[in-house]
Amino acid sequence: MSRSDRIERRLAAKRSYQTVPFLRRSRTLESILATTCVLTLIVLKIASQVGLLAGSDSVGKAMALICLLALLVAALSVLFICTLALTGPVYKKQLDFTTGELETYGPIDKFAAIVLAALIIGTLGYIACRFLDVFV
Repeated sequence: MSRSDRIERRLAAKRSYQTVPFLRRSRTLESILATTCVLTLIVLKIASQVGLLAGSDSVGKAMALICLLALLVAALSVLFICTLALTGPVYKKQLDFTTGELETYGPIDKFAAIVLAALIIGTLGYIACRFLDVFV
């Protein structure tokens, strides 16, 4: 196989990244995660400052609820990404030179997804138990 044939095969494999389903691209998942984290931090910062500056208890409680909802959305977003990583291949935009195909998330990435999902589910369960314990 000549050098130009190998280069053509590699370029064709790189172009195949665009044919991968939208939610199976690593850049899409990274964008979802980054956007969620940044927006959550912005909401937390604004809501916490408004809650501190407000003299009313009801405004403070409303801002605390907004903070809680922002954290819940961030946790659900990470769980969504973990679910996608565990249920099928997530393709990176780089080539695996041993096979000549697009590289996918490996066993370490899937293990990290399991650990993150377990931590989030455990934390949400703990918060829910503590919340229910207040009312019982």
